[in-house]
Amino acid sequence: MHRTDAIATLKSGIRLEYVVAAPDDAKSVKETLVLIHGYPQTCYAYRHVLEPLVHAGLRVVAPSYRGAGNSSADAQTGYDKFTLARDIHELLTTTLALDSFVVLGHDIGSMVATAFAFLPEARKQLRGLIVCECPQPGTSLYRKSTTDPEMILGETFHFAFHQPRGFGEILTEGREDVFLKHFYERLSYNPTFLSDGDLAYYISAFRRAGKMTAGFEVYRSFEQDHREMLEAVKKQGKLPTSLPVLSTGGQESSFTKPLGEAMKELAENVTATGGIPHAGHWIAEENPHGFVKEVLGFLKEQQMV
Repeated sequence: MHRTDAIATLKSGIRLEYVVAAPDDAKSVKETLVLIHGYPQTCYAYRHVLEPLVHAGLRVVAPSYRGAGNSSADAQTGYDKFTLARDIHELLTTTLALDSFVVLGHDIGSMVATAFAFLPEARKQLRGLIVCECPQPGTSLYRKSTTDPEMILGETFHFAFHQPRGFGEILTEGREDVFLKHFYERLSYNPTFLSDGDLAYYISAFRRAGKMTAGFEVYRSFEQDHREMLEAVKKQGKLPTSLPVLSTGGQESSFTKPLGEAMKELAENVTATGGIPHAGHWIAEENPHGFVKEVLGFLKEQQMV
């Protein structure tokens, strides 16, 4: 396996961290799989799955979206999901000169991945979409996640907590470790899925200047994301039958089943699964083997690997 870790500077001046992992023999690459992480994560979230995916014949690209990891976090705007999707599209097509790919998004990354699928400039290049573990803007599930008392006092309480500008920053400054550890444990099946070193990495990443604010801004754009997705579906229609969509997550997560139904509001060709065993929200880190099996099973069905 050949791996490259790099930072690209986009036309906007935004810097994007990314990892490319590919077979040593470039001619053996069957397809490109783009992995978009969630919050509070970076491209590091996919560290366990790169090698087995590459061994299946995939070129894997894992960026840290704007505001995360080593990507730019100095902008106060641009955290809406269509902008994040355009960042990644430019990375793929301009920096990496790719013209065909499957995009997988987890958590916030799934919102970015779905927005990516609605970019007119990406339609001919996108061969498949995989979404995991997040209510999608533009759906009834998203609206429920922001209004239903049972959800906003439970699984999605952080949607509201992150909204007031400056409030989350004040409460978490100097306590990032407490906040992040609670976040990971609360949504996990196995609360010890992160090693001490993994946890230290994430805490260090989010203690850097601007990173907590950038993470909160990703949530503060949700209502804009919802409006823009509704408008995209109204203008373009649902994602067509020609684009296969997989909806999945952790078997122990409350997001998995409702996400499968919600994606049918956005796409015509949706395969929804019961999810990955022995995993809650953090599927690629809690059960990497199950994650790889789920992804490759879908890609094999679509004759991409």
